[in-house]
Amino acid sequence: MAEIKHSLNLLIVDDDNLFAQNLKLLIASEGNFGRIEIKNDIRTAFEFLTCDIDTDIILLDIGLPKYKDFCSGIDAIPHILSLNNSLKIIMLSVFNEDQKVFDALKAGASGYILKGDAESKIVSSIYEVEEGGGAFSPEVALKLIKFFRKKKEPEDETLSNCEKDVLELFADGFTKKDIAGKLNKSIHTVDSHIRNIYTKLHVSSKAAVVKEAIKRGII
Repeated sequence: MAEIKHSLNLLIVDDDNLFAQNLKLLIASEGNFGRIEIKNDIRTAFEFLTCDIDTDIILLDIGLPKYKDFCSGIDAIPHILSLNNSLKIIMLSVFNEDQKVFDALKAGASGYILKGDAESKIVSSIYEVEEGGGAFSPEVALKLIKFFRKKKEPEDETLSNCEKDVLELFADGFTKKDIAGKLNKSIHTVDSHIRNIYTKLHVSSKAAVVKEAIKRGII
């Protein structure tokens, strides 16, 4: 754990006052912090931050009650940073959904900690963020790793042999019924092949299908 080189002033914003008070006691017991304030809703947090220039890090509950157009802690992040863009925000949440994690980070949060984590993780996250890093619960960190590792598989736009057979007859002017009869396929199967051809060739009309197929040397 990195050592904090100066006293940090913290703001805990959580509508669960018992949780907030217990968290304050836990953080205070570390002995390396200055002022630790608690606000229980978005409105009072905004009012406090409007007049305050000393807060360094905010521990912000994601599930705060709605205030005006701010429906959650995530919605409040841009406004908080507009009041003081040097603030660092760590989200506190019981939610582990991908979208909430990504929305919080996109809005400007520096960390995302689950309330079910060990109390020591919440405290260590303050150190990590103060040192310029990000702070994440193990489950959240794993989501981020998987997200950035994941690569979209390129779509296979190569026509199958069956699709090529359908395309040749389709381009020659045969109806779906005629094509089905010639290839001994059901009309439903032929229709499915034609839809796949349209998708793979990125076209939306028969004329465009023929033009693109000739351009690619398929027919």
